Amino acid sequence: MAKASMSRAHFVLIARTIAALPDNARSEAAEAFADALASTNPEFKRERFLTACDAKA
Repeated sequence: MAKASMSRAHFVLIARTIAALPDNARSEAAEAFADALASTNPEFKRERFLTACDAKA
């Protein structure tokens, strides 16, 4: 069975969803997702993702 991969569109969807969270939850959620997503794609750009989430790095 082929391993499912995440595309840029998936990352954008996740970042937009996190960006819509209340301020008190956004940074923690963004960091947790960034940790998990980094393992799905060797080209994952953590800082770019956190910026898209409107989270403080």
